[in-house]
This record gives sequence, structure tokens and C-alpha cells, in this order.
Amino acid sequence: MDVLKMLAFYHVLPAIVGSALTLLLALFFMKMFFVKRPSLRHLFLFAPLIKPLTILIGGFYVPRMDEIEWGKLNFRSCFQIPDPMNLVDASADKYSTYRLSDNTLLKPGGTELFMNVLLVAAVLFFVMLAVRWAALYAYRQRLAASEELSHVMHQRVYAIAERLSKSFNVKMPKITFADVPCPLMIGFTNFTIALPLESVDKLSDAEIEAVLAHEFAHFKRKDNIKLWAAIALRDLVFFSPFVWVTFRLLSAERERAADYLAAKTTGKPVELAGAIAKVAEISSGFSMPQPALGIVKSDLAPRLSISRRVDDLLDFKLRKPIILRALPLAVLFIMLFYVRYMIHIRLPGNHIFGFFG
Repeated sequence: MDVLKMLAFYHVLPAIVGSALTLLLALFFMKMFFVKRPSLRHLFLFAPLIKPLTILIGGFYVPRMDEIEWGKLNFRSCFQIPDPMNLVDASADKYSTYRLSDNTLLKPGGTELFMNVLLVAAVLFFVMLAVRWAALYAYRQRLAASEELSHVMHQRVYAIAERLSKSFNVKMPKITFADVPCPLMIGFTNFTIALPLESVDKLSDAEIEAVLAHEFAHFKRKDNIKLWAAIALRDLVFFSPFVWVTFRLLSAERERAADYLAAKTTGKPVELAGAIAKVAEISSGFSMPQPALGIVKSDLAPRLSISRRVDDLLDFKLRKPIILRALPLAVLFIMLFYVRYMIHIRLPGNHIFGFFG
């Protein structure tokens, strides 16, 4: 079971701790540098999804026992920051690289068989993920293929949509009725807006414009592509609870960013706030059917803090460009991937080392 221990201590646990530390650093940077723009916060929150995956599949630096000064404790930890100029004697030569493919792991006594079992398990895992993603994609496509709104009965909706397509400079979408709790944008190049069955008749023209503008903003920002990337990263590192926390925060910032762009384009933040509250009230008793095994509701229509979104819109202000802050923010974003936290734990007769990036 040496390989299983290696997986746990050099891959799984480091990925969990790495996701936690990267999330804390991202939140700290955003707080310290007053990053308020939702689109930038959305970008920063991608780091805690990407970093644990790189830790999970990458090699880890393992210290040689004779190079570690343990002192009185069997525990040692430190931070490591990038040093491309080699300004500090970083002792990189004191470390060797561990990878699962190392021949030293293929020891006699069944370890090679165990590695083959792990390989089969990994293949099955990726097959299950592929089935899950395919089911989610097929379900969203079925929503897009739902009954299209009648051009005759809903002329006002199409008139509003045509105005918005010109304002956002995007193609005219297909608009359908679907069994969803809230409006949903589907598609990558040609997009569809799926509206709840009861929403159109209960919303005023201004509220319909606000709701459609929010979905147009999602398409303009290419949020569907970002959503699928976030789902893939989350599912690949599903065992880390911090990845799920990050995914929820990311979803919230994505919705706030779409709210901001919609309010900026239409100039009607108050109407958008009212529409969000009204749609939330209409869908409060909605019970979403489980479309396929393994698909969670947050993949389709995440339930976010309505009150925060409404407050943001009621206090809406156009934000100035942040050209002067772009460079330091870019440096901070890169540091989220390169700041490393290392921990050494020595056990009787052996030692465990985790490289928690």
C-alpha cells in the first residue's frame, strides 16, 4: 500500500490544502487591494480551482532527510515565493522530484498489480465524468429545444430582444419556454434564452428587458464557456470541499458581473433589481427535476444571494477603468499560482512530506 500512501500524502492531501490556501490568498488579495469589480473577482476565483488540479497531477519536491533540520519538533513548514533572479540561496538542489511514474514505486510484491488497479480505477473515473458532462450538455440542449415563444403572442418580448441584441452587439437569440426556475442562457456561438413558464405573463416590459439583458450579458461575457471550465475543474478535484466553496463563490461573482454589464448597457439598474427579486419570488416554490444521475442543481441554476445582488444594483455605480492597478493585480494573480506552502512531518522511522502549493 506504499503507492496508496504516496497518492494520499503527495497528491490528494496537498491538493486539498492547496485549494484552501489559494482560496484564502485570493480572498485576502481581493480584500487588501479593494478588488470590487465582479469580473476581476471572478477571474481571481479561478485560481483556487486550477491550482489544486496542477498539484494533483504534478510532481512534488521531496527533501532529502539529511538536509532537514528538525529541531525539537517533528514538524516543519514554510512559505516559498518565486525567485527567478535567484536572489536567495533557495536550496533547490536539496530536493528531488517525486512522480507517480517513478520506477522506484514499482517494487516486487504486488505493487505493479496495484498500480494497474489504480489505472483501471482512474479510467473508470474519467468515463463517469465524461458521461456526467454529456448528460448535463444533453439536458441543457433539451432545454434549448423546448417550445419557442410565439412571435404573434409575444411580440413585445421579441421587440425587446431585438433592441438588446443591437445594444450588446450580439446575434438575436432563440427564446423558449422551459421548465426552469429562472431564465437560463444556453449556447456558445448561437445562443438560446430559456424562460420559466410563468415568468413572461407576470413581468412588466421593463422587467422583461432587465431579465433578458442579464442573459445577453452572460452571452457577451462568454459565461457559458467559463461555466463549463469551472464545472470541469470542480469535478476533477471533487474531493476538496474548498473547491466546492470556490465554485459557489465563482457562480455568485459571475451573476454579479452579468448584473453589472446589464445595468451598464441598459442604464436601468433599479428595474433589474426589481426583476431579480420578482423572478426569485415566482420561482420560490419551484422543484427542479433531477435531469440525470450525478448532475447537481447548481450546474443548471445556482441559488445565489438575491439580497446581495439587489443591494448591488440599488447602489449601482459605473466603475472607472483600472489601468494603473492592472499590473499589480496581474502580479497578484500570478502569485496565486506560484506561492508555495511546504510542510514536513516526520513519523517514527520515516517521514512524510507534503508540497502544498
